Amino acid sequence: MPTIRDVAKEAGVSSSTVSRYLNKNGYVSEEAKKSIHAAIELLRYRPNEMARSLATKKSQMVALLVPDITNPFFTELAKEIEEQAYQYGFTMILCNIGNEHEKEKQIIEQLQQQYIAGLFIATKQIEASYYEKLQIPMVAVDRVLSEKIPTVKTNHFLGGQIACQHLMACGVENVLCIRASSEEDVANERIAGFYSCAQTLQIEEVISAYEVEATKILVLEKLQNRTYEAIFASSDAMAIGTLKAIQQMNLRIPEDIQLIGYDGIRMTEWTTPTITTVAQQITQIGQRAVRCLWKQMQNEDILERHQLVAPILIKRNSTKGE
Repeated sequence: MPTIRDVAKEAGVSSSTVSRYLNKNGYVSEEAKKSIHAAIELLRYRPNEMARSLATKKSQMVALLVPDITNPFFTELAKEIEEQAYQYGFTMILCNIGNEHEKEKQIIEQLQQQYIAGLFIATKQIEASYYEKLQIPMVAVDRVLSEKIPTVKTNHFLGGQIACQHLMACGVENVLCIRASSEEDVANERIAGFYSCAQTLQIEEVISAYEVEATKILVLEKLQNRTYEAIFASSDAMAIGTLKAIQQMNLRIPEDIQLIGYDGIRMTEWTTPTITTVAQQITQIGQRAVRCLWKQMQNEDILERHQLVAPILIKRNSTKGE
């Protein structure tokens, strides 16, 4: 494998000149640049990124911290951010945090030791002051960490309103709302948006994890004792679990009961029937988040530090209305 010395010898320059050229740090004449570029192409030289990181205390790696990679929304979000980061020349590391406070701190410390270039944080296990003290460019994704940390997230209050308005347009009068824990800001925003325009609806509210099986078991219990005209599941994973429970009770969707989810994951296109959902615009979130991180790296001003992306309704076969 060719080294910097090999490139320098072929180009007829010093190793330090090649190093300055590769790191874009210091003066290199135009003639030397051409010679070095030609030598790199001829020798097929590829920089040792680990050695470069140690020398410059910078790397081409960014990391995304998520609470649960088994949640399909975070899988799709990770894919989008990785693809966008690649366009800027970065390699992305995906870190599955779970609900472990100390694990998140340990992972961040390890990433710092690797001279990570930036962080995308989709978790909220650590107090905001910890993040604020990190000397690393970062963007909070799908949740607010603090006023000081740039954020790109869906307008979940609007998303809850969209879900409610659609069910009302479908003619329903009583709804079962399945939400996540009240400790989660995202869950609170969605349900608050739903209630804000539900004055004429009879609503029963239950709490579930963002999991298919847990939601299925919960909905089966609820359907034993009461009938509902519609169910709002505040994540698509919950909606899929709800669909399975309704079908197990031999009820028809949407004839006997209507169903709307939230997130817009691809899996809702593959169920039978397909599931109406309030979709987060994941591509736009990924684009904005990566662009925001890049601006920090370039010391550019971020004019809009807290960006809200509007969700959209995707009407499918689990509801009746247009």
